[in-house]
Amino acid sequence: MVASRILIVQILFYINTLIWVCFATYLLVDMLAQKNGLAAVLASFFLYVNAAAMFVSGRYIGQGKKWAYYFGLFALFLNAMVTRVGQFGFFDLIALFFDITIFLGVLSIDRSYLKQS
Repeated sequence: MVASRILIVQILFYINTLIWVCFATYLLVDMLAQKNGLAAVLASFFLYVNAAAMFVSGRYIGQGKKWAYYFGLFALFLNAMVTRVGQFGFFDLIALFFDITIFLGVLSIDRSYLKQS
């Protein structure tokens, strides 16, 4: 039962990674078209770092690593807080929904997961 929940959490992390990579690429292309060179590179860089954090969380949480559990929770919490900053639109709502869903999924595997590591 716990293994299936871990797999679901991993898949959600990977979907979240894909969402952030797509958004970062869209933002980079759109901002570069508007001649926002450095701002486009910086904004997309941080979004790619966020996507990498989601990917690392999904990759290593399935291996029973204690640090991956806490890293995943921290990355999701930080991402949810940053998503709420600035203009809050439809994309932000989707990202926040995924963050909360994955966060609750990670919390649901805590006792058995932490006993294994």
